[in-house]
Amino acid sequence: MMRRVGIALVFALLGFVSLLLVDDLLTWLCAHVPGLCGRYSGQCPGIDVCTPDALKSVLLACVYFGPAVAFAATALLFSRRPRTWLAWLALPFVLFAAHAVVMFALTWAVK
Repeated sequence: MMRRVGIALVFALLGFVSLLLVDDLLTWLCAHVPGLCGRYSGQCPGIDVCTPDALKSVLLACVYFGPAVAFAATALLFSRRPRTWLAWLALPFVLFAAHAVVMFALTWAVK
């Protein structure tokens, strides 16, 4: 059980790393692909400009901690049965790709 928890903690850290990598990737894509990311058309152009209400604070916490929780939960479920090294090496890449697709979809939907 301790081995599974240790694996989950490592994957939680990978979730935080994924947040940084996906943010850098989306920033680069928005800067280099014209028309991909539009300007935000709402009342508040950034998270530090307007005072947040409770819902925005919860959503911001989900953006920051969601990948770590999702990565850790997936690793905990994935470690229930013995897996090959190839499967363990492929899992972070699959999770990273899923995270990038979700964040890109959210970025594009706000456009």
